[in-house]
Amino acid sequence: MEKAKLKYIEEQCNRIADGMERISGFTGKGQLYIYEHVDISKGIEVIAAALHLPVRIECGRSCYWRTVTHGNVTFRQMGFYSTMC
Repeated sequence: MEKAKLKYIEEQCNRIADGMERISGFTGKGQLYIYEHVDISKGIEVIAAALHLPVRIECGRSCYWRTVTHGNVTFRQMGFYSTMC
């Protein structure tokens, strides 16, 4: 993937993380709840490459999550196990 595209993705991820950090200051009195994760439908590997971070895998009973943590924000992509008959 070209460097310019990776740089653009890195900048957007930084904007998301910074924006969520700023919003978290307004969460008093139960008016607003900020999740610490951002769900990604596909392309978690591209985010990991842009941020120079590893992809971690968290396993559940029926699904798994591939995650990349950047600051206080976790980008995650859900996957399902293939069924074997």
